[in-house]
Amino acid sequence: MEKHMDLKEFAEKTAAYVRNALPAELAGAQVRTASPDLWADGPHEVLLVIRPWINAAAGFRLDGWQEVIKPKWICMEEFYKTPRRCVISASMGEFTPFPDIVTVPFLLISRLMAEVAEMYGEPVFKRDVIIINERDKQSRHYHLILPEAIGHGSALLGESHLFYMNIDKQKELVVSQDYAESILRRGAVGIALKEWDMKEGRHDGK
Repeated sequence: MEKHMDLKEFAEKTAAYVRNALPAELAGAQVRTASPDLWADGPHEVLLVIRPWINAAAGFRLDGWQEVIKPKWICMEEFYKTPRRCVISASMGEFTPFPDIVTVPFLLISRLMAEVAEMYGEPVFKRDVIIINERDKQSRHYHLILPEAIGHGSALLGESHLFYMNIDKQKELVVSQDYAESILRRGAVGIALKEWDMKEGRHDGK
C-alpha cells in the first residue's frame, strides 16, 4: 500500500536531505525546518532565496575586476560590451572553497548552477569568467549573468526555477525547491538558502 507523508514528516525529511547533502566543511552547520504550514497549499508556493554563505563571502574577494568588466555594462542595452571570456584573480582564505555563487560586485554563477538552469530549460544570458586563486593558482569556471534576462517571478511563477525578484525592497536571486535540491545533489558549496513564502510574502524565521 502506498504511504503518504504528512506535512511534518515531509519537512523533517527535507531537512535531513539538505543536512546529508552538505559538504564536509559544513558538516557542523545547523539545519532547521520551517513551519510545515509553508507546504500547506503546495510545494510550488515555497521558494528559496539563494545568497553566498556569509563565511564564504567573507573569505572571497575579486581583484582587478574594474579593469575587465564595468558594472554599467551589465544591462540589456550594454551587455554586448562585456568580454565573452575573461580572467579575473581572486583573494581567498586558506580554507575558503570556490563558492557556487558570487553577488559582489556582480552576479556570477558556477558552471554547475548554469548547467542545472539549462537542464530545467531556463534561458541564461551569460559570459564566461575564469577566476584564479592567486594563492595556489587554482581556477574555476563561472558565468557572468545578465539579471534582466532571468524571469522576474511574476508570470513565470510556478514554471520558472531561477529568477530575480524584488523582496524587502531589494533584488534577490530566487530558485525553486527542485533547483535547490539539484545543485545540492551535485555538491554546490558556499551558498545559503532561505525559504520565502510567496503567498504570505514572508521569510522563514521572520
